[in-house]
Amino acid sequence: MQGINNMSRCMLDNEDTGDEVVIGWGPGLNTYLAQVVEPGDEEPGLWLGTQPGEYQEPDEVIKVINPYACSFDYAVLKRAEN
Repeated sequence: MQGINNMSRCMLDNEDTGDEVVIGWGPGLNTYLAQVVEPGDEEPGLWLGTQPGEYQEPDEVIKVINPYACSFDYAVLKRAEN
């Protein structure tokens, strides 16, 4: 079901390190968000976008998760937000 409360997300898991990485847009909080869960952990060690309006541009979030994420085409990720 499409609607204002649907969250978009993109998985950028890093197979080399085992890090589970998610980036997306949370319409309820009106912010970009990201989570990184390291191998053996059940909860995110890094969690961005937990406050309303915290990240209005994806660039800030991408910069933080980049060391944990798999290789990805930045241009493709930017197009996915539109």
